[in-house]
Amino acid sequence: MTIEVVSGQKVILTKSLDSASRFTFKMEVKNKFKGLFDIDLFAINVDKNAMINKEDIVYYNNVKDRQKSIIYSETYDYELFEKKINLDVKLLSETTDKVIMISTLYKSLAEIDKDKYIEFTFSARDRTTSSIVFKLSDKISISEKKETLVLGEVYKYKDTWRFNTVNNYSDENLLGVLRNIYNTQIY
Repeated sequence: MTIEVVSGQKVILTKSLDSASRFTFKMEVKNKFKGLFDIDLFAINVDKNAMINKEDIVYYNNVKDRQKSIIYSETYDYELFEKKINLDVKLLSETTDKVIMISTLYKSLAEIDKDKYIEFTFSARDRTTSSIVFKLSDKISISEKKETLVLGEVYKYKDTWRFNTVNNYSDENLLGVLRNIYNTQIY
């Protein structure tokens, strides 16, 4: 059974540290503006000292992290964009504190005047059982100047891996969000 999540909701991904470990996080965006916008999905491995190695920022231009625990892929269709992050929590470094899922929006406001929202779905699927763990459905305002959407965080809590749904839209760019919200440093 799929859980429809809201901001602040936490979801248990694994029953124990030895249970299923491979997940696909997928963002689907309806392409109703046909080339006037794009959304990028990032998975950012943050260590316990709030440090981020730039090689552990996974996105379209860096499709895997150093441990190969996070892998990016995407599919463009005329009607739907699909961006995926495959995550194997067992391959994450022992120093990992969390993996932040963030999306950035690039838009041409001058040419968009009808609809003011882009609909998206962000979901997690357990790759061992093929079951959908959770789903977040929402809209992003394209008329505002906001450009970064923090979707959530994967983190270890005691003997389980969990997902904390954030779903917070910011007018800061990606680096600003990492510095000012997460107090991280990139090296």
